[in-house]
Amino acid sequence: AAGAGIKALVSVSVFLVEGADVQAAYAAAAETLGSVGTPPLVSAALVAALGVPGALVEVSAVAALTSG
Repeated sequence: AAGAGIKALVSVSVFLVEGADVQAAYAAAAETLGSVGTPPLVSAALVAALGVPGALVEVSAVAALTSG
């Protein structure tokens, strides 16, 4: 959602190309997402390839905003 900050995240999906450094990816996510009070749900999957040639990681995030 436009204008949402990291505290508004409710879920994050991470897609890693087979052979990518999974531990490094989780360490990076933990460093950033661990700084919020209640971190979002994080799901990860290893895939054969991504839609962008040469890409190693794809991230999708869902945020929830309250009105007013």
